[in-house]
Order: sequence, then C-alpha cells, then structure tokens
Amino acid sequence: MQRAQVLLVAQLISRSDADTPLDPVVAEALAQAINGAVESTALWWKDHPELSAEALAQLLTEFLSPGLLALSQRRTRSVARPRRKGRP
Repeated sequence: MQRAQVLLVAQLISRSDADTPLDPVVAEALAQAINGAVESTALWWKDHPELSAEALAQLLTEFLSPGLLALSQRRTRSVARPRRKGRP
C-alpha cells in the first residue's frame, strides 16, 4: 500500500505544464519524502488529539506548499539528476 501511495504522489507532482518534465526518479524521491512526513505526523497525532484533523491538515499544507511551489518554479529550468558514486 505504501508503494502505491508513493507512486500516486509521484504521478501527481509530475503533472505540470512546465517546459522541463520532472525526472521520474526525482519525483519518486520527493513523493517518498512527502509520504514519510505525512505518515509520521499522522502517527504523532494519535498521541496528540488536542490538534484537530483540520488544523493538522492545514499545518501540513502550509509546511509542504513552499517546497512544491519551489519545485514547480525550478522545473521551468533544466533539472539535472546527479549520479551517486558507484552507480552507472
């Protein structure tokens, strides 16, 4: 299930009218980060019911939106994916 969620988020953040398509590996890495943040926050929330679901959703939106906006702006320029050492 988690893999399906990551792939769905990767697909959603890859959609854009930008001139430069988002590298699928980059999209999947970002989707993993988003899912991890949301899942960890949901687990934390189970022990902190003093925050409403709506307030938590708004908090996550405010936290994640600047990064997603920066990503969309960056995609108007070329985005190179650096290779890790020892990988082709």
